[in-house]
Amino acid sequence: EGLKQLGYNLNSKYLVHSIENYSYISSNGLGEFKYAINFTLKEDLKKDLFIFSLFPVEKIQIIERNIKLFENNMEKLCNFNINLSNLEMIYIFSLKLECDLVKNRNYLLVFNIKYKNSLDNPDKMYKVLKRIYGETSIANFFISTRNFPVMRYSVWLKYEGLGISKSELVITDKINQYGKPENIIYKNDIKTFNDEVRATIDFPIPDTAYVILTKLCSKK
Repeated sequence: EGLKQLGYNLNSKYLVHSIENYSYISSNGLGEFKYAINFTLKEDLKKDLFIFSLFPVEKIQIIERNIKLFENNMEKLCNFNINLSNLEMIYIFSLKLECDLVKNRNYLLVFNIKYKNSLDNPDKMYKVLKRIYGETSIANFFISTRNFPVMRYSVWLKYEGLGISKSELVITDKINQYGKPENIIYKNDIKTFNDEVRATIDFPIPDTAYVILTKLCSKK
C-alpha cells in the first residue's frame, strides 16, 4: 500500500475556516511544506500552539523559513517559536505564536518551511519513504481541508506524473509506530478525476485526527 498522511491538532478555541497545505520531498533529501490557515478565535488568547506531523524520517534540518500572521488583512508583528520533535517515528513540527490574539478577529497564518535530510546519505530518506509508502511517496501533492459549520471536510490530492486509478480515504484519531491507523473513524473508497483524488465527509471529526490515503494504485 502506498500511504500519505497529514496529521493536525487544532485547538477547539478556534473556528477554522480553511487550511491549505502543500508538501514536497525529493530524492536528494531536500523538502518543503507550506500552510495557509484562516481562522477566528472564540476567546482572547496570549499564545497557542499549532501541531503538524511530517513524514516519518530519521532526521531533518530546517534551512529556510518564512512565517507571517495577518489580523483583519493587516500584517501583525508576532514572534514564532518553532520546534521539531520525534514521536513514534514521525517528526512533529510545532509552531508557537508568541503574541496576543483577539476574539472575533479574522486571522491568516501563512508559513513556508524548507528543510533537508541531515543524514550522511541524502538518498536514504527517499529509499525509506519508498519502502514505507510506495512509489507515490515522492509525488507532489496538495491538500485543502475546509471546516464548515456542518463539519464538512473536503480533500483534494493531485499527483504529478502519476495516474491514480483508485484510492481509499481513512480518518483515524490514533496511529501506531508504523503509521497504520488503530482506531478508524471513517473509511471509504473515493473517486478520482484527472489524476485527482477527491472526497467530502459530513460528520463530526475529533480535534486530533489523521487524514490518511491508502491503496493508491497506478493506472499502469
